[in-house]
Amino acid sequence: MPARLHVGTSGFSYPEWRGTFYPEDLPAEEMLKFYSRTFPTVELNNTFYRFPRIAQVEEWRKATPRGFRFGVKANRLITHTRRLRDVDELVRLQLERVAGLKDRAGPLLFQLPPSLKRDVPCCGTSSIFSPRCCARWSSATPPGTRTRSSRSWKSTTRP
Repeated sequence: MPARLHVGTSGFSYPEWRGTFYPEDLPAEEMLKFYSRTFPTVELNNTFYRFPRIAQVEEWRKATPRGFRFGVKANRLITHTRRLRDVDELVRLQLERVAGLKDRAGPLLFQLPPSLKRDVPCCGTSSIFSPRCCARWSSATPPGTRTRSSRSWKSTTRP
């Protein structure tokens, strides 16, 4: 299968883009719809800071065309506060909140803090890396979407 490249940005709601990318008079609530006419994907940054309302997720989906993909950044409570430990309930909440993306679901991004060192035992017990968690996200991800994890962080041997 040939690789597909999806080019987008990290976020879409930037008032400073008015006049250069967005029309000057474009209302904030129209930014995603306008954005999705140019780019096929976007990284949702706000999911890092808060768990989105289910209604908000549905609005994002409705504002974008078929084929558009949202990369969802894992919440900082998972990655930075709890540092991947004891996060089952938080992962469940995150997946529940973004389930409304349905066919627009793209990768689930775990941006880890630079101070987090490789911890193989943590990976083995964390729900993030369990087949059940991955299957839940995969069921919301369209067929043909591939996910990749860093072997160097999870593996004790070189690839």
